[in-house]
Amino acid sequence: MRKIKIAVIDTGCSIELMENMRNILFDKDLQLSAYKSSLNLLEDYIGHGTMCIKNIMNILKNYENLVDIYPIKIFDNTGVTSSKRLIEVLYKLTKKDIDIINISLSTTEQSMKDEFIEVCSLLERQGKLIIVSKTLKGDDNSLLSIPATLESTIGVDGCKSLSDDEFIVRKDNKIELVFNSKKYIYILKNSINDFGLNSRATSLATAYI
Repeated sequence: MRKIKIAVIDTGCSIELMENMRNILFDKDLQLSAYKSSLNLLEDYIGHGTMCIKNIMNILKNYENLVDIYPIKIFDNTGVTSSKRLIEVLYKLTKKDIDIINISLSTTEQSMKDEFIEVCSLLERQGKLIIVSKTLKGDDNSLLSIPATLESTIGVDGCKSLSDDEFIVRKDNKIELVFNSKKYIYILKNSINDFGLNSRATSLATAYI
């Protein structure tokens, strides 16, 4: 049976997690030039991408043999990224056999909206599902949250009153899905952090889709 291939565009992934799970794979062709020469450059010093992947795999734990995860790092080790970096890796994904793209970020900056429309529309025509977190700054009915509100993507919002196996479908809204966004605590590199909000909601949406 063919595996479902999921790309997670974020802060990278813990190398320890990748070494312990055979279905989390490094593809240098999907990485920005700064991170493609070595698996070790994919190391997640922030933890956000690692938690997105863990959240997806926790839901799919009974089906992990049917899923491959491809982490793609677009943030530097201080947590900074750009629309240009995201668009660059989205174009890389147009050349790869990927089924689902998880993006736990959006922007209210509109200057590259046309570029996002172009690449996301191309991915949609290829049959690839793009699951995108709504920015916390954008109103559900506005055009501010890019690329979450595009017609070619599936936008995700969070709701703290939902459980992990509950969700809401909003057919006439630019942000179509709502999943659990409650925060929980995790430890990474001896540092205590929390994970939740729309990023958790988006990883849940990716797993259930």
